[in-house]
Amino acid sequence: VILTRRKIRLKRIKTFGTVAFFFVFALCFLFSYSYYQGAEISEIILNGEKVYTDAEVLEAAKLKPGMNMLTIREKKVNKDVTTMLPFISQIGVDYKLPDILALNIVSTKENLILKCDKKYICVDDTGKVVSDKKKKLTEGMFLVQGMTEQEYTIGEDFVVSEENAERYKIA
Repeated sequence: VILTRRKIRLKRIKTFGTVAFFFVFALCFLFSYSYYQGAEISEIILNGEKVYTDAEVLEAAKLKPGMNMLTIREKKVNKDVTTMLPFISQIGVDYKLPDILALNIVSTKENLILKCDKKYICVDDTGKVVSDKKKKLTEGMFLVQGMTEQEYTIGEDFVVSEENAERYKIA
């Protein structure tokens, strides 16, 4: 009699444990699924210096309202924006739950103008080519004259040729 009662009690505990496990598992699944589905972006806020229009920044970042907030990675957004828009040096992503995404924009500061024959190449403080249009010198900027013409790409690091290395190093 005692053995059968123990067997019945163990069987009830196993059954209850199994049911409780599946119940907890189902609840976790439902909560995570509803959270994942409910994380759609309703508004994107751009903070910082406005060098480009909001539409240009959002297009470069490949972001739009209605996207799932949980699938957005700051590293990828930063890489996409800084390669497409050379006047932005960094972009940060802040998640303002439940449905607002804030982008913090840090624009580049031109601090060096290289005069190569008849072209002007503007370089920021990280060594990235920002533009090739003639700019007025402002406070904190340097002009390097007498450099020879060389290849460059806007938005990428300025690679110095051997004949320009000494002047660039001094600047």
